[in-house]
Amino acid sequence: MHLMETELSCPRPAGPMDASGTSTRTDTAALQVLVVDDDHDSADLMCRLLEMHGHQTAVVHTGLEVLGTARDFLPNVVLLDIGLPDTSGYEVARALRQEGLFNNSLLVAMTGWAREVDKSAAMDAGFDLHVSKPVNLDGLLEVLSRFPRRS
Repeated sequence: MHLMETELSCPRPAGPMDASGTSTRTDTAALQVLVVDDDHDSADLMCRLLEMHGHQTAVVHTGLEVLGTARDFLPNVVLLDIGLPDTSGYEVARALRQEGLFNNSLLVAMTGWAREVDKSAAMDAGFDLHVSKPVNLDGLLEVLSRFPRRS
């Protein structure tokens, strides 16, 4: 399902909220999303936004943490930064694909690395989609809404 680049730049409002700050959108079934980014603020914000839309999230900030967390959390989707401090996101994607357990997970390179060579390298490493930062939340949610759920 290699989708390459989509129009997911410039964040926009996430949608209607109720008085408690919880999203009132019900158009997507919940997914388990693992967010991997060494920028703590960016990762935490992405998790909060996805949770507001009914998804379950986990977050790690280094590539070395990904496999252990993924084995415990069993994500449907991994949003993975390429430029991690300890290993590249490309290596992490290869390791996830080699694991076998994550062959049906959607791997999204969510990165500031947006040259054509970066996009090609992401596809070669096993990513399904390359998204440039800043990410358009509505566009990402649309991609997630089309992702087939595991039974």
